Amino acid sequence: CGIRADNDEGECWGQDGDYNIVSGVPAGVKLKELGAGNWHNCALLADSGEPQCWGDSRDGQMSSIPTGVALTHLTVGAYFQCAMQIDSAEAKCWGRD
Repeated sequence: CGIRADNDEGECWGQDGDYNIVSGVPAGVKLKELGAGNWHNCALLADSGEPQCWGDSRDGQMSSIPTGVALTHLTVGAYFQCAMQIDSAEAKCWGRD
């Protein structure tokens, strides 16, 4: 996956399978960061910094996604994600413990 230079939208390629890793990319949404894990992807929205994830969550990859908070420095692991909250520099992590 990557962020297109011409429109700041996400684009993924490769095997989609049952997990919508490729086809689940948010359409028409500008992204500022994007990361790939095991059978899932996450991005930070450019306008709000809020995270959005898609793909497989059977191992809890997308549980407890933070909402209403602006994040930066996204890191995506095999079954979890972490990012830093912009206003407090506090780490926010979600997914499998």
